[in-house]
Amino acid sequence: MQINRRRFIPTICLGAVIALMTLTGCHTGGDRTVGRRIDDATLTHRVKHALNREPIYKFPDVKVETLDGVVQLSGFVDTPEQKARAAEVAQRVEGVRQVINNITLKPRGAAAPTGSPTGRNYNQRKFASGQLRQPST
Repeated sequence: MQINRRRFIPTICLGAVIALMTLTGCHTGGDRTVGRRIDDATLTHRVKHALNREPIYKFPDVKVETLDGVVQLSGFVDTPEQKARAAEVAQRVEGVRQVINNITLKPRGAAAPTGSPTGRNYNQRKFASGQLRQPST
């Protein structure tokens, strides 16, 4: 088997350039390096893991995003205590510089919207309240 030098050398050079750019933290848009993006992704994972390990409260509806070590929490929880606890848990994760807590409390007693107002849950509530009558057959 003979190696085609015209294709082999440029391929090796391209691979070396890509490896060098990755290892030196090249800029990939804005002022964030590849290394910073990896650090932020790792931090996001660690915060999510810490929230999932929390023994008292569970946070399935909380989203975590990280930018330069600043963690933003968003989504929904049931109580103000859960909102505060999520921020505490996130702040305790090593590497978190700041926590921005944009978590919203779920409305009390209101069912989450499940589609169009003519959906099954909507009609069931109307029947129960007497506002909607069953069609006569």
